[in-house]
Amino acid sequence: MNWVCVFAVASLFFVSGCVPTPSWNDLWLSGSKKVSSDENYDARAASGLKQADRALQQGKNDAALRLYENIAYDTRLSSSFREQAYEKSAVILLKMERRNSALALLQSWKEMSPNVEDSKTWRLLWVEAGGRLDEKKQGNEIQEPSSEGTGMPCVVLAVPITGSNASVGKRVVLGAQTAARRMSEMGRSMEVRVTDTNRAEWIQELHAMPRQCVAVGGMMGTGDYRKAASESVASARKFFVFRPRIDGGEEGKNAWRFFNSSADQYEALLRFGSEAGVSAYGIFAPDTGYGRRQMQAFQSHALSSGSSIASYATYDSRMSKEMADSARAFLQNGSVKKGRPAFQAVFLPDKWANSALAAQYLEYQGGSGLLFMGPALWGQNLASRKNSDAFGMDLAVFPSPWYSDSDAPETVRLKQLMNTEKSGADFWTALGYDFVRFADALHLSAESSSESVTEAIMQAQKMNWSMAPISWNRFGQASQHMFIMRFENGLVQLANAADIREIQKARRKK
Repeated sequence: MNWVCVFAVASLFFVSGCVPTPSWNDLWLSGSKKVSSDENYDARAASGLKQADRALQQGKNDAALRLYENIAYDTRLSSSFREQAYEKSAVILLKMERRNSALALLQSWKEMSPNVEDSKTWRLLWVEAGGRLDEKKQGNEIQEPSSEGTGMPCVVLAVPITGSNASVGKRVVLGAQTAARRMSEMGRSMEVRVTDTNRAEWIQELHAMPRQCVAVGGMMGTGDYRKAASESVASARKFFVFRPRIDGGEEGKNAWRFFNSSADQYEALLRFGSEAGVSAYGIFAPDTGYGRRQMQAFQSHALSSGSSIASYATYDSRMSKEMADSARAFLQNGSVKKGRPAFQAVFLPDKWANSALAAQYLEYQGGSGLLFMGPALWGQNLASRKNSDAFGMDLAVFPSPWYSDSDAPETVRLKQLMNTEKSGADFWTALGYDFVRFADALHLSAESSSESVTEAIMQAQKMNWSMAPISWNRFGQASQHMFIMRFENGLVQLANAADIREIQKARRKK
């Protein structure tokens, strides 16, 4: 079974929070004869294609597309099966009028089988999706086939296109393709190239890309971009990492962050707490290495901001009775004013299910009216399901790098563009969309030094953002000004400090 992260908010790498979804193998096996685990992958692919064909004949386009795409991107299978799946996926996407998605898929097909661009079928699909023909070759081939490139500005995405996080990578690519298409309509050209970081050859593919492909953005770990940077082509590439941190003090020197950090989350919460009149905090964390690290980090940021920590404690989320006892002791720690805790807000650095249970224990033990603060992970946990378990949690807030109902011009534009794709906008499409526009504003060359890259960033950051704006200091270190969200009637809404104060005031009178 694959594990696909559903992420309406950031911090996929801050804490893993995935939900299980059936793999293509599970889906087609559910309607066909079971096979043994050691049976040939191609036999499975053949059966999977038949299952997808049946779904398509029954008018179940979404189910068929999901099956075809998973077969197309599965590198374990023979190219003959994958090419069939690529073609049928492209046809369905075009039928759905999802042209950007079709372009990204056709580009992936060409990267798997470079000679496919000579075929009439591939060229017709590409043109129907909006791809441009090379006039020098009289319309017979598509621009951008060779490692020498087209000469136009180029941006590279190093993201997972296969494997367990493929859905995330594909959303980033879709957002990037959307930005490039939008720029083309405005008379500006930008080529988006993609390398699948789940393929062993991705660094070699990066090495072979045109020299004008300077900006490389992706979910690369420290070891990944160091390895890529060790190639002789390294001086031509500038790496922008879609992760919460860059290890080894290299941020702003050898790579730049294009993502929020843990500190961005703490600062957003503390900023909102100040607006809501919070002067003292409690920290109630799971008794794990992660929980203790979060406790220490939040405490450090709170004290630096001028707030105080009135109480802190840990709990064992596996033992409900022990959690209840820990909640009682936590509320009684430190001084108590008029029978109430000496703090107005509690930081709960845990996944949503555990945090909601902890909040219930705290309210039952006398913590009514407390403001509950959590990590961006909360939004991730709730993104793929109805928020029925968020009812009654109207004093729970968390940070997010994405606010769907924002009236920011680029957020509105991205949503409109995504609606034409019948796909919808989310944080990941916004990340790809903003990165391409950001890379275009940088005007980097292969000869750009680290200092000149940071100088260019200081100017490019002034652009309009579709997600929460990112800014960089003179050392090239990034921070994202995150939104604070809250639950209202089970729905996620932008939090308002004045509303929180009114709710707390009403609760304390009871």
